[in-house]
Parts: sequence; C-alpha cells; structure tokens
Amino acid sequence: LSNPASGGLEPPEHFAAHALLDLDKRGEHGILAERYASVRPRVCRSKGRLFPSGRVVLLLPGQVPGVASLEEVDELHISRDMGAAHMPRRYLLAIQDAEATLERASAQV
Repeated sequence: LSNPASGGLEPPEHFAAHALLDLDKRGEHGILAERYASVRPRVCRSKGRLFPSGRVVLLLPGQVPGVASLEEVDELHISRDMGAAHMPRRYLLAIQDAEATLERASAQV
C-alpha cells in the first residue's frame, strides 16, 4: 500500500493507505471489499512469501489442538484485543483449555 503502482494496482491513488482509511471512515465497506479483493492476491498469495518456521499449533476454545495450515496464517487479522491475546497468561489459559479438551475427548473414547 505504500507504493500501489509498483504492485500493478491501478489507479494507484485508489489504493493508497489514506484513500482506504477515508473509505472506512465514510462506511463504504463494499468498495473496501472490492479493493481488498484486488490487493489480496498480490500480497497474501504471492510466490516466495515467507511464513513462520516450524509448526504453528492452532488452539481454539473447546477444540482439540491441531497444526495450522499456511492458509490459516497467511494474513494478519487486527482485533481490539490482539495485544492482550498474545500475552503469556492468554497462552497459558489456551494451553490449559486445550489440555482439558483433550482429557474430555480421551474420556469419551
């Protein structure tokens, strides 16, 4: 978004960060969705992208832990509590929940 023209996004002024923020401020979410559909294949699906090394364990409340696919970590989702969500206490609680879920799943077998 810092240089839309270099990514083939035309007209580049429609894809500049300030233009996208203005659309959001005006509530024009349909246009934002269209712009996102143009940007995502160039940014999130480009060849040679880097991903976290090793494996990413997906911990979802009440579900058995699993290994996350690259598609599940290919994009950063911004949320109001994302800072707090990555604090050690949240990780500990997620692991404890996963352990309890595995124990319940094992007891049912």
